[in-house]
Amino acid sequence: MEEKERKGRAVATKKFRLKDEHPVVRNVDRVFELMDELGLSFEITRMGEIRVRTAAGDVFAISDAESTDETVSELPPALEWKVTFEKDVPS
Repeated sequence: MEEKERKGRAVATKKFRLKDEHPVVRNVDRVFELMDELGLSFEITRMGEIRVRTAAGDVFAISDAESTDETVSELPPALEWKVTFEKDVPS
């Protein structure tokens, strides 16, 4: 349980689980099933970067196409986005 302060007094908050037949649970499950079918998984790093992993082991990053910060903070992204990858190149 988490303690918060509201209007000058402490209030406890508690998390509740939605039932499996709830529309949000069913929709999230559909997204996860599609990800399995496509062989994709998402990882959110401690720095807030969203990485896409393929079943073949390839790793890509989803980032903001127009920002220097480049962090996408929501899915699906509200702004234009890009998928990037890193590759070692001789210097």
